[in-house]
Amino acid sequence: MIKIGYNQFLFTKTEPAEIEYDCKLNLSEYNVYLGFGCRAVRAEENGRELIILGFITDTLTGRLSESALALKLLKELKCDGDNIAECFSGVGGRFVCFAKLSGRIFIWSDACALKQMFYDVDTFAGNICAASQARYIAMLKGYKTDAEAEDYIKKAKEQPEFSMPLSASMYKNISRLLPNHFLIDDGNPQRRMKAYNKNYSAISENKRIEMIAGILNNGSESAFRIFNLTVSLTGGLDSRLALTALSREKSSLDVITLKYINMQENHSDLTVPSRFCERFGYNHRIIPCKEPSAEFVSRYLEHSENPHKYWIQMSEAVKKESYIGNALVKGSCSEIVQCPNGVLPDKKVTPKLLCKLFEITQTDFSLRIVGEWLASARSYAKSINIPVLSLFYWEHRMGSWLAECLNEGDVSTEVFSPFNVREALSLMLSFPKEKRIPPDFCLFMEILEKSEPGSSDIEINPGRYSSAASKIKLAIKYKIPFLYKIAIMMSGRM
Repeated sequence: MIKIGYNQFLFTKTEPAEIEYDCKLNLSEYNVYLGFGCRAVRAEENGRELIILGFITDTLTGRLSESALALKLLKELKCDGDNIAECFSGVGGRFVCFAKLSGRIFIWSDACALKQMFYDVDTFAGNICAASQARYIAMLKGYKTDAEAEDYIKKAKEQPEFSMPLSASMYKNISRLLPNHFLIDDGNPQRRMKAYNKNYSAISENKRIEMIAGILNNGSESAFRIFNLTVSLTGGLDSRLALTALSREKSSLDVITLKYINMQENHSDLTVPSRFCERFGYNHRIIPCKEPSAEFVSRYLEHSENPHKYWIQMSEAVKKESYIGNALVKGSCSEIVQCPNGVLPDKKVTPKLLCKLFEITQTDFSLRIVGEWLASARSYAKSINIPVLSLFYWEHRMGSWLAECLNEGDVSTEVFSPFNVREALSLMLSFPKEKRIPPDFCLFMEILEKSEPGSSDIEINPGRYSSAASKIKLAIKYKIPFLYKIAIMMSGRM
């Protein structure tokens, strides 16, 4: 029996003998099985079809409905998929697209692949099999877990925030679809997403800041028309940016802060949100996490392939505050352009260094996966004017680690990030890195002020960068690359 879980899907030509699902769609010869809660938007025109699983937001005008936006995108897509990145550059949300263009099947995800998807590499040519969890494909095909992957995940789980590296799954024949990639039914997949790297040099910095703020505001307004939104606010920068993008809706917006088990009452992730919301008139509540109930633990573990037990407390706390039609707003994805892992020349980046820096357990399995990624990533990073370290953050930290986090969290709520937009990332990357990095985050402070004047006055992450030790670390991390590489290889992250 294949049971398609909440907000999950399976895409295949095969009709499984025993399958439990909520709804079935068709695309050409393929069946799309949806679990309960998995949303779908469909557009058709002149024999061309587009099915979008999840949700999409209009960040450029903020006015188009999902169905109108889907039809517009279908009309603009070229038959060879060559302009997927360009067409979807201004589309936000969390989704996977399945399109039939001139008789061919194309599949791709949102900008950061937060709606995760795996595919069967062995039966790919002319017969794609894809799903939101690798195990659905394995059940259908009778695949067994890979011994190397089992050894890796056993060791990786010794860390609280483990993940499979990049495109890897627990099965030798099943891979994850990463950001900046798409599939087509003509053979083995490649890094096919064309570079989306506009030249913004003729546009003033102030105008570009207005454009970014507009994307965040429009996308958030678009999401607000789809869901009842609840913003998850911490003492950090990104969640505040996500909140202020919805400042026009503050009177009907819920804002919550999770108080984790054993978190001190005076923790800045509790006190700063309270001060901020009180000053700017947001409806704010602190939600205490508790030891998860046995019933919810069972449901959570059943839903996920390699669940993170530490996250269960958060998921149940959110679930108790959620209801049908609700989505949690997070500030994820903006970190891609903030160089959170420092600055190193691309040629100095190695598989071992990436594993060290991103706390990926080093085995022959993980080093091979990362090495294969690096071989194709260097030229692509150059083509879109982004450092390899930032591209790895995009494709691994967002496309693998965070995507799995959100997939686990589907048992509680949908998630919306206003930064999960290719156009926004491209615009932010057009600014000098000095304006995007700590401790000042100048670009992001200016974006805050565009959305909610005065919102940069309250300190963000108080004390994080004020000590002498922190200042020395920042100097090494962003200004002295040869020392930074030595520090990484000796001890890992800084």
